[in-house]
Amino acid sequence: MADDIQGLKDAFGAMLFLEGGLYVMDAFGALNSSPWTSENFGADPVKAQSARYYVMQALIVSNVYSGIAAIISHRIWPLLGSALNSTFLWYTYRNALNRAMSTGATGWRDSSG
Repeated sequence: MADDIQGLKDAFGAMLFLEGGLYVMDAFGALNSSPWTSENFGADPVKAQSARYYVMQALIVSNVYSGIAAIISHRIWPLLGSALNSTFLWYTYRNALNRAMSTGATGWRDSSG
């Protein structure tokens, strides 16, 4: 019986971890275009600033929701999943914007750069 309960707790924790990470992906999908788009328009200072704004919005909304889920569930797993994917996506978008600056890509015609 104790093993069954522990197994359920483990499964619940895994689901919360996954959901915390997936919510970050959902928020980025709703608020941002892809890193590829940032890479192909990011040398334009106005567009790069816009991309950074929406990255920050996605980070805030997803981590607030995951934090609330952690409080409600009395488990840290949603916040840990969210933190992991938030770090990954922040890094990915930052690198995309840096590549845009290095190639000078400001629009579709510049994307081969």
